[in-house]
Amino acid sequence: MTSRGRLEGTAPTAGFTLIEMVAVLAIIGLLASIALPRFLNLEDGAANRLYAGAVAELNARESMTWSDVKLSMSGWVDDDSVFLKIETGLPGFIWQPGVASEGGKLRYKNRTGKLKRAASSATESGRWVLTQLSE
Repeated sequence: MTSRGRLEGTAPTAGFTLIEMVAVLAIIGLLASIALPRFLNLEDGAANRLYAGAVAELNARESMTWSDVKLSMSGWVDDDSVFLKIETGLPGFIWQPGVASEGGKLRYKNRTGKLKRAASSATESGRWVLTQLSE
């Protein structure tokens, strides 16, 4: 017998012990249980940011249109005259059934966002808000 604890002339054993394999599987399981929920929530977070960006774009367009109307020779007359001049088309989004001065449903792929619009006045522009997001 050698000082390493095996018989002379026998080949050294290769591979992992059962304990080592169980430990590795436990670590992989732990990492998967932490990472999988985060991975699945990425799509929801992306959809929220996508709609937040769309609402911000609509608010910017509303504000610019309202400013143009205020600076025009005729000035602000009513909300309808401002709303009719706003470019409400957003790339990739579809209004269902269509956009209205009080808001509407905005669809992107398999998600629908319900938007509400506060009317403009002589002192401030209208405001878009996302009230509901669903699949």
